[in-house]
Amino acid sequence: MENQELNTKLAKWRGFTWHDYQVFESEYKDTRIDDPYWEYPNGRKCKALPDFVHSADLCFKWLVPNIDRFSEVQLIKTGKGWACRIVLKTTTGHSWYQRADTPALALCKAIESLINASK
Repeated sequence: MENQELNTKLAKWRGFTWHDYQVFESEYKDTRIDDPYWEYPNGRKCKALPDFVHSADLCFKWLVPNIDRFSEVQLIKTGKGWACRIVLKTTTGHSWYQRADTPALALCKAIESLINASK
């Protein structure tokens, strides 16, 4: 999966919503067009999503809090890049493990694995 697709998948999982352009007619017969935008979970509107796959800080701000509260997220520096492990501390004890060149991408891939497993 390309980074852009992964970023969008994670954003939608977190509650970001895409709003396509809309055409409105006002009472004065003027027509206006609202440009497409992303709506953040907090209601803020923006043209672009946070760049999760390139920023671990943004991942921890927006994505990690959406993971089960009984979980542990571990980022580990390895000889060939980074690894991320997400462990659910419930009775199941499931874990998801992914590697990547950067900590942000490793974290994003591990969260994607968690999402895919919960479907």
